[in-house]
Amino acid sequence: GGGRAVLSPAVGFLSVLMGIGGGSFGVPLMSLFNVPIHRAVATAAGFGVLIAVPSVIGFLLVDTPDNSPLLTVGAVNLPTFVIVIAMTLLTAPLGVKLAHSMDPKPLKRVFAVFLILVALNMLRKSLGY
Repeated sequence: GGGRAVLSPAVGFLSVLMGIGGGSFGVPLMSLFNVPIHRAVATAAGFGVLIAVPSVIGFLLVDTPDNSPLLTVGAVNLPTFVIVIAMTLLTAPLGVKLAHSMDPKPLKRVFAVFLILVALNMLRKSLGY
């Protein structure tokens, strides 16, 4: 409905703004709309790509800071980018297999604990610790 049409771009915008994957907001939001957890995780992963690609393009187009490491274009360090992509390609299939082997209830709990830990870490960093 209309609520989803407003919330979807908001999830993408906040995800880019905070530098996190769309799943951090998308999975709980889809759960609120009664989407099964396995489908919500898979959908969020797919949309994560749609959020990440234009974000990387945007970060490539900004000015490169003077004190950037070698092989940095805009705000993207290319060696780090390649490592992140490679590790994602290696570990994503393992995560999918693990998620599909779990019952929905414990998967929701594991995801909730993960989100709490991420939030606490962000709070810690924002307070300077």
